[in-house]
Amino acid sequence: MLLAASAFAWTYISPVSGSFTGAATSSELLLYNFVELADESEDVVRWWTGDPDTGYSLISFGGPDNDPDGFAMYKTDVKLNDGIKYSKVLETHPKWVDYGGIVANYYNIYIPKGGAKLHAKVGFIQGGTAGDAYVYLYLVDEHHNYYFLVGSSSAGDHITYSGGVKTYSVSIPSSLKGKTCTFGLRVYAGPSSAQDWVAWPYVYLTGKYVLNLASDETSIEIVQGESTSFQIHISGDYPAPLTLSASGVPAGVQVSFSPSTVSRFSPDSVVTITAADDAETGTFDIVLRARHLPDMLATKTITLKVSPKAHPDFTIDISPISASVSQGDAAIYSITINPSEGFDQPVSLSISGLPAGTTYEFTPSSGTPPFTSTLRIETSASTPLGSHTITVTASGGGKTHSKSIDLTVEAVPDFSIVVGPPSITIKQGEVAEYVIGVASLEGFSEEVGLSVSGLPSGATVSLSQTSGTPPMKSIMKIKTSEDTPVGSYTITVTGTGGGKTHSASVNLVVKEAPSFSITLSEEKVSIIQGESTDLTVKVGSSGGFSDLVTLSARVFKEGLTVSFNPESGNAPYTSTLTITASSDIPPGTYDIRLVAVGGGLTRGAVITVVVKEMPGFKIAVTPSSALVTQGEETRLTVEVEPSGGFSEIVSLSVMNIPSGVSASLSTSSGTPPFTSTLTIRAGEDASAGIYDLSLRAEGGGIVKTERFRLKIREAVKPFDFELTATPSSITVKPGQSTSIAILVTLKSGKAEPVSLTAAGLPSDFSYSFNPPSITPTSSSTLQLTAGNTPGSYTLVVQASGGGVVKTASVYVKVEEEKRCLIATAAFGSELSPQVQLLREFRDGFVMKTFAGSQFMNLFNSFYYSWSPYVAKAEENNQLLRGAVKSMIYPLIYSLEFSRRIVQPLSSNPEAAVLISGIIASVLIGLVYISPIVVIISALKLRKDDRWIRPATSYTLRVMAAAIIIFLLAEALLNPPLMMLSSTLIVLASMSLGALIMPIIIKAVGRLKSLT
Repeated sequence: MLLAASAFAWTYISPVSGSFTGAATSSELLLYNFVELADESEDVVRWWTGDPDTGYSLISFGGPDNDPDGFAMYKTDVKLNDGIKYSKVLETHPKWVDYGGIVANYYNIYIPKGGAKLHAKVGFIQGGTAGDAYVYLYLVDEHHNYYFLVGSSSAGDHITYSGGVKTYSVSIPSSLKGKTCTFGLRVYAGPSSAQDWVAWPYVYLTGKYVLNLASDETSIEIVQGESTSFQIHISGDYPAPLTLSASGVPAGVQVSFSPSTVSRFSPDSVVTITAADDAETGTFDIVLRARHLPDMLATKTITLKVSPKAHPDFTIDISPISASVSQGDAAIYSITINPSEGFDQPVSLSISGLPAGTTYEFTPSSGTPPFTSTLRIETSASTPLGSHTITVTASGGGKTHSKSIDLTVEAVPDFSIVVGPPSITIKQGEVAEYVIGVASLEGFSEEVGLSVSGLPSGATVSLSQTSGTPPMKSIMKIKTSEDTPVGSYTITVTGTGGGKTHSASVNLVVKEAPSFSITLSEEKVSIIQGESTDLTVKVGSSGGFSDLVTLSARVFKEGLTVSFNPESGNAPYTSTLTITASSDIPPGTYDIRLVAVGGGLTRGAVITVVVKEMPGFKIAVTPSSALVTQGEETRLTVEVEPSGGFSEIVSLSVMNIPSGVSASLSTSSGTPPFTSTLTIRAGEDASAGIYDLSLRAEGGGIVKTERFRLKIREAVKPFDFELTATPSSITVKPGQSTSIAILVTLKSGKAEPVSLTAAGLPSDFSYSFNPPSITPTSSSTLQLTAGNTPGSYTLVVQASGGGVVKTASVYVKVEEEKRCLIATAAFGSELSPQVQLLREFRDGFVMKTFAGSQFMNLFNSFYYSWSPYVAKAEENNQLLRGAVKSMIYPLIYSLEFSRRIVQPLSSNPEAAVLISGIIASVLIGLVYISPIVVIISALKLRKDDRWIRPATSYTLRVMAAAIIIFLLAEALLNPPLMMLSSTLIVLASMSLGALIMPIIIKAVGRLKSLT
């Protein structure tokens, strides 16, 4: 349906008076807004325009409003002939001919069974004083029967501009209720279509829907704890979904719907009524509701009777109610469960409130009444003494019952043990003494034995009494040694007797005794014959030790000597141990024992010394001196020989290399013996002279150097030079002179005279060098005068001297001078003031800018494609020359005027040429094109000046776009973009000039009509 397709929300118009049982009528709803539907697709609405002679044809919605075939479109914020401004109206203009018309058909319009009304408002847009039309509003049923709501089959309702705005409110015939129709809207121009600007602020259809709610049941009976279901059904044409609910429901009763929402497309729902076990009993009227807020409510009342149900239950009895036991014994209770009112569900037993240290067991823990269970509660030594209240709970069939019982726990004989003090702090090697007390509880008289655990390593314990009958006392002594680890320890004393065990703990803190230690940075060192090495000896302090500690050493091999720095000091401190091996001590491994004495304590350490043979190597460079010429190289031999069993890798490098000289080794590193070739190259820019270089050899911690001498001899270089010409390309006009800078630069050798010549130009060129011969480094000026032959040429400049010849090329382009052909032919000479003024505007103003030169490149291509033919025609026709001359004068004045206007912008030539071009182009359009446009407009059969506004708007948009492109081309210095933008600016400006006269004529005409 169109209702769904248009996606309109129903609008609440007025509430329904009263309520209905079973059947109801909705509020009056907005069904179709034909103004808003006017631009929908053709399956919703179609528009035709035409006249009786040519017939009617489909048109598209949306105008334009100057379409002679008529139009339908929206207008916003317009005033009608009632003087009121409307935010949005539907304008329907018939075809602009006498007896023209416009028709709209809206399809699938449903008329609800509760009736409907059409509401409309129509008038003319303010200003259309000649408005005179006829309007029709009608419905067409499926049998093509017409029902006219406004107007009739013979004539529409006559509306005029002077008659004001009309409103309509028409009831739809009852015979159309429940039917789907086509709605028609027609505007008929009558004998005149002038200013038939018919506008509709609103056209819409309202109506009411019918709804009926029926139930399969009118009276329901239900028992507490039960439920029942039945079906309800809605009928009628109400289109919106309805929410189902119920009222008047008693406490404990629940009413549910499945589904809870119904519509005429899904009209059925199942109602389920559920009564809780404690639901209110009696007879009640329940109102079932089908509702869509705020416009529809249908109800159905049914009678509900809720009857009470039976309540099965059970009872619990416990015997005995109280019991007394000693700690560690068990109490027994008997639990009886009996049913009542037919109770037959399983019952489970549970317990709460048990004191700590007890366990329990039900035998059995559950059953179906009647049954009996035995409860056993087991106490322990930790169960608190005294009376305890315990709760037994029975649960089943939704019922729960509890009973309380008493349990009294009595004491048993025992003993207790304590140790003190709770903590003792001693130093390593000292003794800690504790007192152990064992007391009797509740007459305990058994013998108790004592044991101790948790002692640290290196400690021993003794007890003055290891067992006895409480009360008793024992002295515990714990003796530590020097090796007992420092720390805090938990000592546990355990007493065992009469089947009882108890423990008590104390804390023992062992602190470090004053002492010192020695630590070596290395326990094994290697030393080469004749060398020495250093180690670090650290004397550490512990337990607050700070006495003087003296260091000494016992050396077991002659040739090894030892020294300490310092030899003694108060701990803690650090000493440097120096071990020296004589050059003649045999290689081998030897031990040195270090001894530290202080504070009555002695500490020792052993260091192992490995004596190695002294290794080495020798280097030699042959020859010891070398001679090399600039630009050449020489070679020397490097020999590396080992000594003393040296086997390390030796790396070679050359030092003190002078600037411009490079040195390379064929072998830069190796294990001796090996040989390497040293290649030394002197660059051409190396300074001549005598230099002392060094060969450096490094390996195994040994560094040796060998000096050698290098003499660099100066090389004799041949004469050479470079030739350059600046600029490398030039563009000249016929007869024009220019200059080129010639530079001859000395590259090498002794400078000699160089002669300059030129070649490659046509014979009508002339040139000269000043001076014609130079000595490098020096320069000359080539003065060049172009001939009259346009074209491109390569000028070759040649420099010769000292047997060396060099050339440089310059690209020369001779441009053909652009002539003002038409103006020259008209005024008879290129020297006439008028031609000179045009040439000056072009060459002295336009061509000196980037924008102007790019435009002229494009313009010249166009101008010289046809101007020679016009100039030729002028030569043979005096009358044509006079006409052309007359036409050129306005052009000259326009160009000169535009240039004078922009003279203040001479500091910005690009902006000046842009503004001058716009002004000149507007004047050219006004002078040359505007009269033609006016004549063409005047000759049109139908006078219509509506084209002026869109033409002006389009031209201004083109102008704005062209200026943006112009600015971009200026920023990028892009010739193609500049050609495009400058051409568009000129054409748009000429178009604006051409529109000036039609705009003035239109404005004058409107002023006359107003007066």
